[in-house]
Parts: sequence; C-alpha cells; structure tokens
Amino acid sequence: MLKVLVADSANITHFMLERILGREGYEIVYVKYPRDLVVRVREVAPDLIFLEPEISGGKGRKIVEYLARQPETARVPIILITRITDTNKYNMDAWPNVHRLIRKPLSSEKVLEAVGNLPASAVRAALERRADAV
Repeated sequence: MLKVLVADSANITHFMLERILGREGYEIVYVKYPRDLVVRVREVAPDLIFLEPEISGGKGRKIVEYLARQPETARVPIILITRITDTNKYNMDAWPNVHRLIRKPLSSEKVLEAVGNLPASAVRAALERRADAV
C-alpha cells in the first residue's frame, strides 16, 4: 500500500483525498501545520505528498525546497493543491519535485489523473522503497 501525506490547512482537503485515494488503496496521513510536517515525513516515509503552497501564510515553496534537500524525501513526488487562480505568477510548476498542480475544488477526476500521470520512475521508486521496508 502506498502512503500519501497530505499537508493542507483545510480539513475538507484531507476528507476529499481520503475518500478519493482511500478507495484506490492508498493510506492517507494528514498534517495541518507545517511545524508537524517534518516529524510526520520521518514517521510515515510517504510515497507521495499533496501540499497546499499557501499553507501557513505561503510557506509552501520553502517546504518543497527543504524536502528536496533531504535524502529521505529528495525523490518523493509532490502534487500541489491550490486555490490560487494565477499559478503562473508563482511559477509553482518549476518548484523542485513538483510533478503536478491541481486547482481546488478537488474532484476524483483531477486527483486520479494527477496521480495516474506521475512518472513511472517515481511510482517504481515508491514501490521499491515499500518492498525494501518489508
């Protein structure tokens, strides 16, 4: 089972991703505050991270850059989930490890398409990490 860490200040995001991805067999772990993110990443060793770039007053880019520098998360794909309409303004798709950007509100189609379009190498690496851990 692949583990997904959701870092978003809105409880509805956790609920939606739990419903959408839980049905697909993913284990969902939720973090509401950035201060808890690093600890949960170490505890959970996620295979995929959904991150709200506006979390805690816009600290998303700093979080993404931090995760990209850590050996345990350097290869973990990140999907940004945002309510910002002009995402080009922030150049979010150029952030490290960001594979996709989804605009809220979330839907099954958007989420499953984003997860399904992850590079095969990222999914394969996640499955290998899970196999090695067993």
